[in-house]
Amino acid sequence: DVINTNDPGFIEETRNQEQQQNLNLLSGGGMETINPPPVVQQHHQPPPPPAPSNPRINAYAEIVEQPASKALRFRYKCEGRSAGSIPGVNSTTENKTFPSIR
Repeated sequence: DVINTNDPGFIEETRNQEQQQNLNLLSGGGMETINPPPVVQQHHQPPPPPAPSNPRINAYAEIVEQPASKALRFRYKCEGRSAGSIPGVNSTTENKTFPSIR
């Protein structure tokens, strides 16, 4: 018999053999075989119908509080006394606020 290498059965069997060879792993001095997951047959399905055309809702961000303007900003405590979080423009020593968006 002549084997047709384009035959789907031949291609699938060859693929299964290659997968099995790739899944033979060395484990503690012996061979351990892990069974591959079952091969799922792929059937051509018609594409899903197009989604209904709904008007898009535009996303937006609203700035609730801006950061306080400062001449210098520091990343580490050793760099200055204002290290840490960035205060909001409405922040006071009694009521700390922070920049935020909605």
